[in-house]
Amino acid sequence: MKIKDIIVRDLRDEPQPTVRVYEDAQLKTDFSEYVLTDGLARQFDEVLSRIVETAKPAAPGTNSVGVWISGFYGSGKSHFAKVAGHVLADTPIDGRGARDRFRELLHAGRPPHERLRELLQEMENYGLSATVVPFDIQTTYSPEDRNVAITFLRALYRRLGLSSLIPFAERELELQRTGLYAEFVRAFEAETGRDWEQQKHLAGSLSDVARCLAKVSAEKSADEYRDDLAFEQNAAKGMTIEDVTRRLVRWLDGVEGDGSGPHRLVFVADEVGAWAGGHGDRIEQVRGFVEHLGVVAQGRIWLIATAQERLSDVVQRAPEMDGRVLRDLQQRLEARFRTNVHLESSEVGTVIEERVLEKKASARPQLEALWRRHEAQLAGIAAPPGVEVGGNYPAPDLENFVRDYPFLPYQIPAAADLFGAMRGPKVSP
Repeated sequence: MKIKDIIVRDLRDEPQPTVRVYEDAQLKTDFSEYVLTDGLARQFDEVLSRIVETAKPAAPGTNSVGVWISGFYGSGKSHFAKVAGHVLADTPIDGRGARDRFRELLHAGRPPHERLRELLQEMENYGLSATVVPFDIQTTYSPEDRNVAITFLRALYRRLGLSSLIPFAERELELQRTGLYAEFVRAFEAETGRDWEQQKHLAGSLSDVARCLAKVSAEKSADEYRDDLAFEQNAAKGMTIEDVTRRLVRWLDGVEGDGSGPHRLVFVADEVGAWAGGHGDRIEQVRGFVEHLGVVAQGRIWLIATAQERLSDVVQRAPEMDGRVLRDLQQRLEARFRTNVHLESSEVGTVIEERVLEKKASARPQLEALWRRHEAQLAGIAAPPGVEVGGNYPAPDLENFVRDYPFLPYQIPAAADLFGAMRGPKVSP
């Protein structure tokens, strides 16, 4: 009996080892391979319902616009956050919307799944749309950024296909609004002989941009545009959280101005805990940004953050702060990140069993016979570890032997707990 002959999945079809929130090329696989357990369905409800609630007609705003998703490496937190963001945006995936693909994951008759079905219908009823901005904060953040809000603004502009240089990106937005963007691109490529898509991210293109702006708009000379862009480039480095928030709200106002219904801007920032943990100043930047988003945008802009640790544990790793300051910071953060989802190791085991270890119906008699032949030996070999490893793992029986084969029943949850313990400071189960 070979493993490849008893498992439904083709073992040559290797599961994605890592799901990256910012990669769109694998979205179809990200949805088709997602295992939506009852526990995960309840957690999706917790996240999505808060955002959908703000789209109801005459609904009051909210200043608690942070969502904190935690779990050890391999727990699926990035996958969870990615799916949630694209469901809100109803991202087109190979000819079908993300919400339609998410419906395929729901199990009829299960209350948590039926609740999600209702939420999807509410999104349609309220005309809710969204722009999702997924990015890895550790690779996107620049030490030159005065505060992390600037990182989020650049992430939005890159998601919109604009320049990563804020002055250039905002000129692109203005040219698009006035209908002159295509003319500008043609002028730039004719003037320089270079592709705008490649040059738009280079500060050295400033003079060329200024000349082409003067060609398509008679408002200013090339020298005046060059001076303006140089000033804006320098000013962008010193933008405050308030400056960034005003830009985000102004962009959102423009999107909603067509009267098509409520639109939400949803940032999905991966590995915020790793980026901010142990740095009191970074934690304070996150707090200040999400607090200002809530106060100013009132539920129109959301921040979904992922971390290996719970929010409280990330805060406690700030070494330069005393206890009173830490407690105050934690309380203020928790007031803004009102939605907290922690992915448990038990969910990981269920996902592995359904996604990778699902058995063919024809294999069950063979596995049952194998269990009966070796039941006495397995009682000792497959006995779960005791209190010395601090876990509470399943004892072997026929059902979990068949379900988890070729692993022993305790091995999957024990491995999940092991990886969880390796991530850093101890997190309470």
